[in-house]
Amino acid sequence: MRHRDRTDEPHDDYSAFRRAVQFDLAQDINAGFVSAYFRSFATPDSARVLMASGAMQSDPLKRATDTGVVIYELIANGFDHPRSMQMLELLRRVHKGLPVTADDYRYVLLSMLIVPYRWCARYGIRPWTTEETAQGVAFFTELGDRIGIDRLPPTMTAMEAFFDQYETDTVRPSPDSHTLVLASLDVFRFQLTGPMRLLRFLAPQLLSATVEDPRICHALGIPPAARWTRALLHTSAGARRAVNRITGPRRRLFFTPGAPVGAYPHGYRPSDVGPERTKL
Repeated sequence: MRHRDRTDEPHDDYSAFRRAVQFDLAQDINAGFVSAYFRSFATPDSARVLMASGAMQSDPLKRATDTGVVIYELIANGFDHPRSMQMLELLRRVHKGLPVTADDYRYVLLSMLIVPYRWCARYGIRPWTTEETAQGVAFFTELGDRIGIDRLPPTMTAMEAFFDQYETDTVRPSPDSHTLVLASLDVFRFQLTGPMRLLRFLAPQLLSATVEDPRICHALGIPPAARWTRALLHTSAGARRAVNRITGPRRRLFFTPGAPVGAYPHGYRPSDVGPERTKL
């Protein structure tokens, strides 16, 4: 278990949340992050901004990889690490002056917390513990403070209420949303590994099951989740729970800063992440 007892971990208040992300619930939380990434396309204003950047169309795998790398770097290293400082500066830079509301920012930030939280409750090997939940809320609240997204709801219950009301008020179909999904389907296919690789040709149907909410599917222009895809997710979840009871949680880090990942098959430097400054 020496990989789980790292002496170079940050000395902050997020150790239980970090352990869940890196070890105990790593695959489930990552699946939630993927679902949250696509869910953010479902509001017309956000979809329009994403389309205007051009990154989703020109290099969707890099755009998706960068989104994940930023969050994982911050979780793995803590907010005060030099690498994290670069990630925070990147977030402030790329979001500065965008034509979106404060609630738009809050929704996208909270999606990275709430969607994995709900995914683990529904399909994970177990739900989050009370400690993991409290630390997850505190982590994303601090992240918001550091990049200028303030006045987040104070509890998970209040955050979920805001999240659900925002979707009720703003989610609806748009041509931009559908275009973003089509441009990013290969990113979703890339996430299907192991036995699921054989089902990559069914990516739209599997994405629907991952998103699950019929309103979001309609807004994204993908078919609603079918019974067989929902059954597949539940069956897969049951199998992973059974395996976990035998093997226990993973013993190696899920994410290692700088290691090969996604669009960076040979590894990356913090300066590689995000759009080129000259394009902003």
